[in-house]
Amino acid sequence: KNTIKNFQQKYPFFQKSLKMIVSSPIKHQKFGELKYDDDEPLQEIKESAKSQTNVENIEQEIVLKATPMQHIFQLGSKLPKNFPVMISVQTPPISFDSRPPIDLILAIDHSGSMAGKAMKLVKESFESLISILSPNDRLALVIFDDTAKRLSPLVKMTEENKQFLLDKMKKVYPDGGTDIHLALYHAFNLIKQRRYANTITSVFLLSDGLD
Repeated sequence: KNTIKNFQQKYPFFQKSLKMIVSSPIKHQKFGELKYDDDEPLQEIKESAKSQTNVENIEQEIVLKATPMQHIFQLGSKLPKNFPVMISVQTPPISFDSRPPIDLILAIDHSGSMAGKAMKLVKESFESLISILSPNDRLALVIFDDTAKRLSPLVKMTEENKQFLLDKMKKVYPDGGTDIHLALYHAFNLIKQRRYANTITSVFLLSDGLD
């Protein structure tokens, strides 16, 4: 609840939609009451291994660069012009060993429109993502088409659990329509009902956004 409250305060424009996703009576009728309080206990972190990263210092070192996407010519006109630009962000290197542990809820679209290259890219992205997670991190996996299903509670990213999730993803194939609302309903209920909470919580949605 505190995580959701903090999120709403930081991003007030999401407050209405977030409340609808978590409290929707329509989805309670469709799914019944979800029970997601089976998350794995947190890894005990030694004081020496805790993050020493100073967020304010990192923000000061972030470099934004705007690169025009076409040649710009100004021929005597003083009127403002609009031009497409590419924005790149450069951050200082951060050691994965020293960052705070995270709780990550991964919602993956496996609807019919994801067939072919899109599904292949999603599975490759999933493999790359879990490869950089440490045993201090936890991940829950939700898949969705026009329905939604939790494949895994929040579990620590040990090598054994990583292999378990990889095996689960190998059995996921494109089918059905797309209902992102259901995926987020499951994701935010996972956050709301968990017994433990890591320092950082994030929901990662992988979808082409097509029905």
